[in-house]
This record gives sequence, C-alpha cells and structure tokens, in this order.
Amino acid sequence: AQKLPKTQSQIGIDLNLDNFLTDSNGAMVANPRFYRNAKKKLAHAQRVLSRRQRRAKQEGHNLRMAKNYQKQRLLV
Repeated sequence: AQKLPKTQSQIGIDLNLDNFLTDSNGAMVANPRFYRNAKKKLAHAQRVLSRRQRRAKQEGHNLRMAKNYQKQRLLV
C-alpha cells in the first residue's frame, strides 16, 4: 500500500437520520432508502397477487392449480 503525505488538516463527520452523513466541510451524503424501496416493491407484488387470485377465481380455477397465482405467491 502506498503511504499518503500528511496534510495537518482534520474533518468532522456527523451521522444522522435526515441525511446519512454530513462532514465539517458541508458535504452531505443522502440516506439510502432501502426499507422504503422494499416496502414499495412488496406492495406492488401484493397487488399483482390479488389480481391473479381474482382472475383465477373468475375463470373458475382452483388456486392450487393456478400457475400464475402460485408463481406470484412465491414472489411475495
């Protein structure tokens, strides 16, 4: 590993909830919203599952035999 020259400068780092990281120079790093994205994807997948269920029942299929419903159920 290559050693870097010393600069005699310091930086302060603040971790918080509003934005993930703020340093003493004023630079901000946004908070990654993994939970919000996952929640949104789950809600969408559940809506699709509901449509699959409604369609299978409308066509008179048993839900155990409805392949599209089963594939979506595994996704959810």
